[in-house]
Amino acid sequence: LESWRSSDLAGDRSPHPEASFSGATMVRHSTLVAASLTLMCLILPHGNTAAVTVKLVVAAIVLVAPATVATGTCTNDMDCSLNGVCTSGSCHCEPAWNGSACDRLATLPTDRAQPVAAYGGDSQPQPESQGARTPNVSSWGGNILRGDDRRYHLWVSEFVNDCGLAAWQTNSQIAHATAITVTGPFVKRDVALGIFSHNVVPLRAPASFGTGARPYYLFHLGTGVDGGPTPPVACNGSNSSSARSSSVDTGNLAHRAPNPDGPWEPIPSMTPTCNNPAPVWHPNGTLYLACNNGQGRVPWPIYASPDGGFTWRTVAEITLPSAWNNGGNARSAPYMGVEDPFLYFDARGHWHVLVHRYCFSDGPGVAPDANLVSGHGFSLDGHTWKFSSTPPFDSVIAHTTGLPTVYTSLERPKLRIDEATGQPTHLVLAAAPVFTTPLCSGCGTRFPGLFNSSCVLCKLTAGIDSTFTVVLPLQTAHRPSTPPLPPPP
Repeated sequence: LESWRSSDLAGDRSPHPEASFSGATMVRHSTLVAASLTLMCLILPHGNTAAVTVKLVVAAIVLVAPATVATGTCTNDMDCSLNGVCTSGSCHCEPAWNGSACDRLATLPTDRAQPVAAYGGDSQPQPESQGARTPNVSSWGGNILRGDDRRYHLWVSEFVNDCGLAAWQTNSQIAHATAITVTGPFVKRDVALGIFSHNVVPLRAPASFGTGARPYYLFHLGTGVDGGPTPPVACNGSNSSSARSSSVDTGNLAHRAPNPDGPWEPIPSMTPTCNNPAPVWHPNGTLYLACNNGQGRVPWPIYASPDGGFTWRTVAEITLPSAWNNGGNARSAPYMGVEDPFLYFDARGHWHVLVHRYCFSDGPGVAPDANLVSGHGFSLDGHTWKFSSTPPFDSVIAHTTGLPTVYTSLERPKLRIDEATGQPTHLVLAAAPVFTTPLCSGCGTRFPGLFNSSCVLCKLTAGIDSTFTVVLPLQTAHRPSTPPLPPPP
């Protein structure tokens, strides 16, 4: 087993083939902007067109210019978060990352003239050729693959019966939508998996897949078959519901289809319970799967299926920093939690995981970590992990013009990675907008008497649980793809 583990988990630990990236070499800039902002939130529960004015103080990272070199001191690539190369004491960051330790995602400002939501929101569907808005539903994240038809295919969790996220445990299904641009807006094409199914992660088998065909996979929670143990609830038309089931039907781990339109056949789970499945294909052809079992209270297991045949072995685990979840107890100070792993490999074969980090305390101005929404871990071999103290993104989205948009939470982080270059091109997030003033007032709390409300619980508060999915572009540069790693012996 140790021999199998060491060979199968082996990554490319050789120095990066390029000492510095092509193009102009310049110091990566970031500006910390602190301002009192009056924000207009225009996406409200269905039928409500009134604007809500929210005034608050925020700290936003604004990326000024593309660059390749980050200031700071490094001794090896681990000091650059494995998102760059340490050369002469400075981190040369990959295009999608910046910061002194290449620890911030280089998200680009979005165009305010374009729809905010890639899927979901207060709009009506129209033909894809018109570049229309997406269906008038609540959605909660997913990810994007480009099909052989050259369209972009999104699989996303959506909620039936005009319900919001509060009814996710009874009303969630997985929709399939398409767009002619990667940022959408995406138009619903069909329902890939019925109720109950949730937290979808789409994958396509790599070119090295043994059969020559490249089937599509949907990893998810639930059975994906209508008529599960808990029937969907009916909501009141304001896209809200307070009804939640007491347990989640875990069901099958994944479904498989020959093309994006299906038909989808279930693949029985051969692992223990896998909450928030995080699957990824390694360049050597091995399929890996990380599972958020225990909300970070225990190490997250990593399973491997060497031939992609869904026969799994436990090969590694991710032990999260104690500070990220209070040593496994989010109900004690400083009331931190972690969930939603997204496991991926970079173009050099390094391991990475993005997560949703959160704080149960009151909103900005009360606790410094109240707008915390993300975390990043990285590893050379999948066994020994290091975690960045700097969140890769926060709850503020910048625009090319006007004020940035603040969200009560941005969760379910996933990267859209270009197959040709191995570089991340877009960040896909589930978004919970601001509906109340002061920020997050009226939202739920896990600690009555200690905190009045928690921003992270706005998304589950009846009446303001309308959510949608956003796709943020990342800074990119065209570079030759790294050759695949050889398969293990």
